[in-house]
Amino acid sequence: MEALPPLTVQPVKTVMVSASSPSTARAMLAIATAMLDRSDGRLLLLLVTEGASEQTSQRVEALRPLVDALSAEGVNAKLITQLANSVSRGILDAVREHQADVLMLGVQKNREHDVQLGTIVENVLDVAPCDVLVYRACTTYQPFRRVVTPLTGNWQSLVALANGVTLARGQDVPLVVQYLRDNYHDGMDTWVQPILEQSDPQKLQRQFITNVHQSERLLKTLRSDDLLLLGFSRKTAFERVLTDDMSERLLNDAQCAVLLVSRQSYETSALGRVRRRLQRFSPTLTQAERSELLWHAEKTAAPNIDYLMMALFSSGLATLGLVSNSVAVIIGAMLVAPLMTPLIAFATGLSTMDVDIARRAFVTLAQGVLLALLVSVLLGAIFPQHVTSEMAARGNPSLADAGVALFSGLVAAYANARKDVPAALAGVAIAAALMPPVCTIGLGIAYGNPALAWGATLLFLTNISWIIFGGTMTFVWLGMRATTPSMWDKVRIAMLWLLLGITMVFTLSLLTL
Repeated sequence: MEALPPLTVQPVKTVMVSASSPSTARAMLAIATAMLDRSDGRLLLLLVTEGASEQTSQRVEALRPLVDALSAEGVNAKLITQLANSVSRGILDAVREHQADVLMLGVQKNREHDVQLGTIVENVLDVAPCDVLVYRACTTYQPFRRVVTPLTGNWQSLVALANGVTLARGQDVPLVVQYLRDNYHDGMDTWVQPILEQSDPQKLQRQFITNVHQSERLLKTLRSDDLLLLGFSRKTAFERVLTDDMSERLLNDAQCAVLLVSRQSYETSALGRVRRRLQRFSPTLTQAERSELLWHAEKTAAPNIDYLMMALFSSGLATLGLVSNSVAVIIGAMLVAPLMTPLIAFATGLSTMDVDIARRAFVTLAQGVLLALLVSVLLGAIFPQHVTSEMAARGNPSLADAGVALFSGLVAAYANARKDVPAALAGVAIAAALMPPVCTIGLGIAYGNPALAWGATLLFLTNISWIIFGGTMTFVWLGMRATTPSMWDKVRIAMLWLLLGITMVFTLSLLTL
């Protein structure tokens, strides 16, 4: 084990308990109260809902007495509700909004099957910006009278031990530390002893479990009124089979309540700790949200009849608006223009190193642009060849247009990833104004005006390059990453980044002239 600074043992300022049923909330609130700083801490009971309904009202009324009872005991407890499209997203948003230090979730033990963490718990564990405690109740609720913590030889067990000391002190119950001989070694005392020194020596008990059949021997030492704390790190099912994970066996077979203690990482440097704190301000997408976003990009990257028809109609509107110098018609064309969709799909492909999505999105964008150019050239040949002020505005881009495109890409990607803010897409369509520059190019060609066509081309290249860059950066910030790209995919993505960078530098150099 690498050298780690001593873990501090102190009451928690803000504990959030996510529970929808009074049967599990009661026990979880008791644990949260034992961890809480009673003088200055907050205990938040969270209920995530998709909207107001009779069922939501019933759940609120069922949970409220538990909070009222804690408030009567002098605990700063509060019941909060969170509106969200999914439970996991609602939990994560509530954690960041209320700056929770510890989040507690509950899972059920089925008598016939092993304990399953479930999609919600796994999604939260994947990206939560704070420590996560997963509570598995025993068959019947009873207050815990001992805290039991096995030392399994990794830093996760040290985190569990630190939490165990806090719980034992808060509840004023014995702390039982179990040394597993084949996992524990004398060198671990360097990290264990500073933690144990912060416990009550009168209530500290030590047990030594021999190498043979450790799980069975450990289970025999447990009582029904124990609270078993286990350090937990997320693993795939294949990894659990390979490592013969003891935590999973204890979680399934222990007759007492079990608390899994999960921490994403233990930062030893000042920079690492700052990075962990800054994670609270990054609404990282869950695995389910990342998969949904990738699926949506795969779907929208390929052209369909709706995309082509909207490109046809919006280009006609934009061209007529430019010719008639009508701002209202141009805005209408912006609102229905579909060109933003392949750009966001392209940004998704870049952030995840999915070359197929990026390639299909580029082809789809090219088809929409070529169709818009054809329509604008044809209409330009019909109507009087007069350069209006709206055309001239698209033919003389400035450096500010690059900034508009960058922020348009940021907002568009964020709105696509965060389903609670889809209304922002309309504003993005107006701000980016992708279709009018394309139609201005076509009108410049139809009018035999190369200066107008070139200026609009520069504006369009600026828009698409900076929108893609802003969208890609947003997706990376939200946690969109490549899984297992091949070396050839990495090379092709690097070439796309090079092409994008050249385009951005090229447009900037011309805009600053």
